[in-house]
Amino acid sequence: MWTLIVEDDQNEQESWNDAFDLHNASKEMHGFEVKHEFAATLEEAREKIAERNYDAAVVDLRLRQQDGRAAPNTDGTTVRDEILESEMAVVAMFTGEDGAVQAPKADTKVVKTFRKGGGEGEGTGVVMDWLRSQVPMLKHIRAAQSSIQQEMANIFTQSIWPRWANWADTDSVDVSQAITRHITSHVYAVLQEKGNQKAHPEEWYFVPAIREGVRTGDLFKTQDNSADFFEVVITPRCDLARNPQAGDTIQLARCEDISALWEPEKAKLDAAIAAQKASNGAGDQVAFEKRVAKAKTEVRKFTQHCGKTYWHFLPQLRIGNDTAGPFMVRFDVIRTVPRNPATETEFLASRIAAVTPEFLPSLVERLGAYFSRIGTPDYSHPE
Repeated sequence: MWTLIVEDDQNEQESWNDAFDLHNASKEMHGFEVKHEFAATLEEAREKIAERNYDAAVVDLRLRQQDGRAAPNTDGTTVRDEILESEMAVVAMFTGEDGAVQAPKADTKVVKTFRKGGGEGEGTGVVMDWLRSQVPMLKHIRAAQSSIQQEMANIFTQSIWPRWANWADTDSVDVSQAITRHITSHVYAVLQEKGNQKAHPEEWYFVPAIREGVRTGDLFKTQDNSADFFEVVITPRCDLARNPQAGDTIQLARCEDISALWEPEKAKLDAAIAAQKASNGAGDQVAFEKRVAKAKTEVRKFTQHCGKTYWHFLPQLRIGNDTAGPFMVRFDVIRTVPRNPATETEFLASRIAAVTPEFLPSLVERLGAYFSRIGTPDYSHPE
């Protein structure tokens, strides 16, 4: 794990050297080694960030100026924000003035403030414990980066360069943006194919939503006099793309929370898989496999909308420390509200997530299929 220590006090730097030496002496036990570099000023930190990708950073709030002066400043806050804008890294703010640390621009769990000192809950040891606790996620991030980089290299050689070389001399920023979109769409498609078209529930959503304005697939937590409930926007995307006009409306479908039905079936599957793993090949393996297969079938019924035309399954999502869902979108429970700046502002304040473009088409398709049903008379054989 590469760590940047942004600290101008020589004694503190020595403390960090000792802390990392102690950790690395038992790196086999911890499962990873820490490599670190120091920066004493804002300018030095910027140079280090430009040169290397870091997994973590420990940043003091007050830093020495480039000319060596010890002027009052909050340069550490600037370092933190620039790291968050350029790195997929965790940041520990380490200062004797923890009350002076300003919050990041966006609420984030990858930043935590610690106080210098030798008291309980203070000092380098506490920071080291926190950094170690972040390593499992950091390992997944680095593995993801490696996979993306590998696929980008393949796509560049086989597709991007041959197809886009003729546009390279165009002085338009649109070309760079188009290539960026082309690369990312290729990478996603290739990785989805390698994953046998399977997706983790988190892939269903953008949390928070990344689009400005109300869009098809946005999820809202709505409050009324009795209880909170969830809704999803099903208004056609083309209608929402233009500015609101007189008479425009927004359609929202109720999202029924089915966690009470889902959890028992999920628990059965988890228990069946756990029992099969615990058997270590002993016992009746055919019986274990049948139990797992039956449990998977019951869970699949939910993901296939329980066979009901007016339901559409959306998996559980996490919002901070809370969870919501899973849901069945109710195409038979739809309400319409006027579309105007006031209602859009109200909606955006209660928006919790958005269905991603990969999974939005299936929602819209099932909505259309539900309303396009016309039915036919029952067959009656002549006697």
